[in-house]
Amino acid sequence: MKTSKRTQYDLLWTVFGHAVACCAIGIGNDSHQLMAQSLGASGESVREFAGDGSAGSMETAVSVVDIQGEYSGWMRVDGKVLVHGLQVMARADTTFEARLLRDGLPNLASGNKVPSVLKGKLEGQHLRLSSEGGLKFDLVVKPRLEFVQMDQAGSVIGQVSKVIRSSSTLGLAAPTDAIELFKGGKSLELDGVKLTESGNMSVGVTTKFPVGSFRLHLEFKTPLQADKSQQARGNSGVYIQRRYEVQILDSFGEPTMFNYCGSLYRQRAPEVNASLPPETWQTYDIWFTQAKWDEAGKKVANARITVWHNGIPVQDNVEIVSKTGAGQAESPKPLPILFQDHSDPVEYRNIWLQHANW
Repeated sequence: MKTSKRTQYDLLWTVFGHAVACCAIGIGNDSHQLMAQSLGASGESVREFAGDGSAGSMETAVSVVDIQGEYSGWMRVDGKVLVHGLQVMARADTTFEARLLRDGLPNLASGNKVPSVLKGKLEGQHLRLSSEGGLKFDLVVKPRLEFVQMDQAGSVIGQVSKVIRSSSTLGLAAPTDAIELFKGGKSLELDGVKLTESGNMSVGVTTKFPVGSFRLHLEFKTPLQADKSQQARGNSGVYIQRRYEVQILDSFGEPTMFNYCGSLYRQRAPEVNASLPPETWQTYDIWFTQAKWDEAGKKVANARITVWHNGIPVQDNVEIVSKTGAGQAESPKPLPILFQDHSDPVEYRNIWLQHANW
């Protein structure tokens, strides 16, 4: 039976797409047992995108919010069909910048890849992403939101469809001995709580109590601020003891960089950029060991921290050598946690803490 070019590549997606979703963002790191269900490790954490948020075709005009995000699929390279991922970032004036990643979307196993960079501008419903090296991908809205690459003869030689990934620790329930700091729009253990229109917690909030060593889970969402860049884009932070900041920032699609999301501010970059797109709920899971002091008030051991961003270890039991950035001076006196107000509408939810004696 003879098939059309479109049917041919739909068949390729049917056969190849399941492997893309299952293995392109798999973790496969036995050293972290609790990561067994980490970002992209199970089928439940990846789904196709449609305008109503479900699988199927889009029925409405495509928007900047729809287009920005992650895409997974395939390209023909030297006669072979290979897994590829595409991260598309919205920029000012309906322009876009994208990173094309051979071997699929980023995760711990894939590390920090060197991508091909593409750029384009949305004109009506048309968007072509092009690279300086001659790569070209055109936006297709139906039957699913995707970018397609075609050769000069009009044959499809690459196709990536939008997927929505979520953190494996999203919605993680608090253990019985944990303090629920914020849940369902309510909190008895925080000062300065302001609710967003959607009932989530806004920035500029502190715990009512000081903290020593602990385990902390929180969920956060950065806004889409296409006209801004770098530190002005979705900026907040978790200031432990008001001294040590774990940076929150819209770093989606960016290289792994100092002071970007997952960093110990002004001290250490994350191991990998595990950021999801803006307007997506993300997670931090933090294990903190407070600094140790002798009777004379001299520090004898630095604080240590482990941070998982969306289920991926980005800081692994590292020393915090001093206060970070604008943090308060170190001393034996414990202080509260501050959820930083950096004038950006970052939102928080499902925050809980376990005190620890390690």
